[in-house]
Amino acid sequence: SYFNVDPTDIIPMLSKAILESSEPEVISNAPCQEVIEPIVDLDKLPILFHCEKDGGNYISSAVVVTRDPEYGQNLDFHRAMQFSNDKFATRIVRGRNFHTFLEKNGELDVAFCIGNTPNILIAGATSVEIG
Repeated sequence: SYFNVDPTDIIPMLSKAILESSEPEVISNAPCQEVIEPIVDLDKLPILFHCEKDGGNYISSAVVVTRDPEYGQNLDFHRAMQFSNDKFATRIVRGRNFHTFLEKNGELDVAFCIGNTPNILIAGATSVEIG
C-alpha cells in the first residue's frame, strides 16, 4: 500500500488527518517548480479528444489548486477543455470552494496538476470545510 496502511484503516486514518490537521511545510524550491516555462503552449501536452460529442480536447481529471489570501489553498478535480494553445475552460460549481474564492477575489491564479501521486489525488477528492 502506498501509505503503508491496511485497507480497513484508510477511512479512519483520513478522518483523523482531517480532524487533526496541521500547517503545511512551505518550501521555496519545490520539485514541481524545477522547470518553469515562460510561455504556455498547451499543444505540447498530450491532451486527448475523448468522445465524439466533446467540444474539444480535454484534460479529464486534473487536480486544480486555487489559493485565497484569507482561506488558504484548495484542491479539487476538474475537467479542462482546451480552447487554444494557452487557454482552458473549466466548469466551476456554485457553492464549492473554487467558486467561493473566485467570487471573493474576482481573479485567481490556478494550477492544473496532472500525473499526481496518490496523496494528492486523495486530497483533491476529499471535501473539508472552507478555512
